[in-house]
Amino acid sequence: MKNLILTAFILTLAISAFSQYRTDVGVYFGGANYLGEIGGKEQTRRNFILDMKIKETKTSFGAFFRHRFNDSYGVTASLTNATIAGDDKNTTNLARKERNLSFKNNIIELSGRGEYYFYSINDVGNHGRYWVNFRPYIFAGLGVFHHNPKTLHNGEWVKLRPLKTEGQQKKYSPINVSIPAGVGFYFTYKNRYRLSVEMAYRKTFTDYLDDVSSKYASNEVLESELAQDLSNRNDELNSENTQIDAENYLPGNKRGDETNKDSFLTGQVGISYVLRGPWHVEVKSRGDFVPKMRIYRAKF
Repeated sequence: MKNLILTAFILTLAISAFSQYRTDVGVYFGGANYLGEIGGKEQTRRNFILDMKIKETKTSFGAFFRHRFNDSYGVTASLTNATIAGDDKNTTNLARKERNLSFKNNIIELSGRGEYYFYSINDVGNHGRYWVNFRPYIFAGLGVFHHNPKTLHNGEWVKLRPLKTEGQQKKYSPINVSIPAGVGFYFTYKNRYRLSVEMAYRKTFTDYLDDVSSKYASNEVLESELAQDLSNRNDELNSENTQIDAENYLPGNKRGDETNKDSFLTGQVGISYVLRGPWHVEVKSRGDFVPKMRIYRAKF
């Protein structure tokens, strides 16, 4: 966590030193959702947003630094704090519902990305004042994030990674890589203030954002009584009200889908301040006339 913050600070200094031109600095806030094994709709797992758990949408927020090289290309560095969650109680898939697993995970991601601005309107409203411009864009990049899934047990949030609830030989890493990609647009007002809206999908290379991946483990390989309790939570349900045979949740049976990695999405609104470009002086002379000086300000 400290290393992520330090890296973000260094990136801030680097960007500031690199350019005070066509650069904006801001914050954003919005929602986050996840795609994985817990919750979902009536069907079995489906790709991309078809299995998104709208009811489990949580918050996301962060800060970013963006620099445009020209009218078409730019880069953005961002630090994102996103919370994702899932609960089998919210699904209409009976087998998942009676599996009875749940989680919450706080993700802190540091990422960099390239942006392509494929369209531009320099005078929104066609007022002739050029106060407001509009640019839609697409983006893709690379990120690194820290995560630590938890579940609510007996009124307390319990960290799942140390428990190795699927009988793993070693704990999965809390650090992983993401590939953020998405679309967005922004409005710039009077060259100084910018409002952004964007949707981002993040592919990851872990199947443990929700602590669920493969099969149920036997009690012999689980290292604690707490791990046994949280590995299989079907027995917390009243057997008189269940419809799925409890043997479906015994060791060796499917607990998750290890062939598909987890991912998450964010939808965000950003507010930023555009740093002014440097002033420079241009001198023009005509014959014996006194030189005329014109002051220009860098364009945004």
